Amino acid sequence: MSKLLCISPGHGGTDSGATAFGYLEKDLTLIISKRVAELLKEYNPNLIRNKDITLDSSARSTAIKSKYQYCLDIHLNAANGKGTGIETIHSIYSTKGKALAEVIAQQLKNAIDLPIRRVFSREGKNGDYYYMHRLTGCTTTVIVECLFLDNQEDVNHLNIEKIATAIANGFKIFMANQETQKPSIKNYEPAKCYKIASTEIVEIDPIALKISIQDKAANKIALPNFVTAGYQMMQANGEAYPLGILVSEGEVMQNRQPHNKPAGTLIVYKDGTVDVKPILDISTETNVWFAVSGCTILPKIRMTEEGFVGQFSDIGRKTSRPVIGWNPEKNKVIIAVRPDSDISRAQLTLINLGCTKGITLDAGGSTVLRVDNDFLFNTTRQLHSVITW
Repeated sequence: MSKLLCISPGHGGTDSGATAFGYLEKDLTLIISKRVAELLKEYNPNLIRNKDITLDSSARSTAIKSKYQYCLDIHLNAANGKGTGIETIHSIYSTKGKALAEVIAQQLKNAIDLPIRRVFSREGKNGDYYYMHRLTGCTTTVIVECLFLDNQEDVNHLNIEKIATAIANGFKIFMANQETQKPSIKNYEPAKCYKIASTEIVEIDPIALKISIQDKAANKIALPNFVTAGYQMMQANGEAYPLGILVSEGEVMQNRQPHNKPAGTLIVYKDGTVDVKPILDISTETNVWFAVSGCTILPKIRMTEEGFVGQFSDIGRKTSRPVIGWNPEKNKVIIAVRPDSDISRAQLTLINLGCTKGITLDAGGSTVLRVDNDFLFNTTRQLHSVITW
């Protein structure tokens, strides 16, 4: 299980960061970060560096990637003396990151009396532009640019205690807001696992479902309970990326279908209700707690309508196949994995299990199911993300 919080002092060692008016960014970020850690001691945060050492992008992101729920990456800005104010930067995929970035920026504005220059995200060729968002896995990372170090007016507002207190207060306010936004359903029954003939079945309370970004071989994933999620592809650098919508605990991890066609998406709303419908962009929905995309198979198979044609019609082939559906009588989400199952047989599986709506997930060499630490279906294929409970 990931820890809650890490604090990443920007730059360090041979990388001094911005330099101006006798200040080195690397020194200030370390001082600020240590004080933020003290102010947030109830969250038991880790410092990614606690002394003046060099951390390149690989070392820093590896130390953070999916090991924490949140990361505060602390910096001071520079723009040849022409910039002023506060900037906070969040992932293009992260609604939680945006909320955290906004509240920290507001707290800094109140504390040091500088304007908010912008709260923003930036897209690059392979998703997020900034590696602290792109390479830190499922950790929600916010980059905090406290002020412009090469602007004399901004430096006049450089107060370590006020800055650290503002960042810490922003995180505390964000965490309090997260508690109030949780679903009204607090308790749920444990998942029930059983087998009918060759089909492995898991019945789950909808609100218990989560997405976990892993980007590793399935047989190396340490979660005790998980199944293959939606479709994915592999990048040239060996990292996997999703080909459908992903939402977990209200956090949007992937907001739309990359092939620009609405595809079958199982949605759990914050009130515990469940629906399956073709969605292009999940931002059209409100109060979403969990969502995963695949291809609709119930009430009808929609391969053609959802763009699974030509070479992509291969998703309908006979293989070991995970499916996920909604059983309204039991008020449960049903996950089932059946070997030697084409898309029509997958539809029948869900019907036989009392489901009225459902989708097929990524199958074939990506199929995996682990329950109570036992692999019922296993693979060594690298998976971007899995459904867990």
